This record gives sequence, C-alpha cells and structure tokens, in this order.
Amino acid sequence: MLNIVDDEKVDIDELTMESTEIDNDDMFELLEVDVNQDEVFNFVNVENKPIFPGCEDLATEDERFNCFNIKIRQFVGKEFEFPEMAKQMGIQGKVWVSFIIEKDGKVSDIVIERGVDKLLDDESVRVVKKLPKMIPAKVGGRSVRMRYSLPINAKLQ
Repeated sequence: MLNIVDDEKVDIDELTMESTEIDNDDMFELLEVDVNQDEVFNFVNVENKPIFPGCEDLATEDERFNCFNIKIRQFVGKEFEFPEMAKQMGIQGKVWVSFIIEKDGKVSDIVIERGVDKLLDDESVRVVKKLPKMIPAKVGGRSVRMRYSLPINAKLQ
C-alpha cells in the first residue's frame, strides 16, 4: 500500500556536511596499537603477512603473500613422503593442518583441523615441522603470532 503525504506538512531536518580533508596545519595524534603478546592473529587481521624465505625482495604485500603460498606448497610437495602402508591400503585425501608462525618466525602448535587417516595426518605434521624459519607477521610494526591453515592434498598417482 502506498501512502502519499502532503510535503508541506512534513518537517525535514537539514543535514550539515563537514569536510574531512586535512591540511598541513592540522594536528593529529598517532594511536598506540596495543598488541597482546600472546594473541594469535589470522592472516586477514595482520598488516604485514609472514614472508617465506626467498620472497623478501618482492615489491608488494600481495606479491610476497602469493610467493609465501606458492613456496609453502612447493616445500610440502617436495618433503611429503606418501606412507607405504597408505599406498597399499589406497588411503588418500586432503588433510587440513593449521599452525602458528611465532614472533620469531618458527612454526609451533601444529593441529590437524580435518584429517584423513593417522598415516597421512602424521606425515603432514612431520612435513610442517620441517618448514623453515620465516619473517613473522606484523601488526603496528611489531611481530605477532599468526595462525595459518594449509590444505595438503595427499593423492595416489
């Protein structure tokens, strides 16, 4: 149902717009970012994502993170040894592993988020433990702990 009103009987408040532009005379204050020492971030919430060895010299944050993802997958592909028993039993699938990249760049707290079989899960953890030390994620210029989830696709050829 449409209700038509007489516009002469309706009061409309005027909206005042203020400029948000600043000039060189304006003073502003830098806020200190309080980073809890033990807080664990995910890659969406960090200003600078972790950097995998060999990706440091790329120009942009996106290029470095893309390189990070590629290098981690290459590392896993090279280091993952398909367990013989899993081959014989025809066990395969995608193992989701998460881990924390610590403030010192080392990997810790490796967790199987979604496993396939103990044989593949254990091999996935073994490979993640071997990841090299990285440049950690940063928030407000400080190194922070960041959780990263990695799918490992263990397929029989």
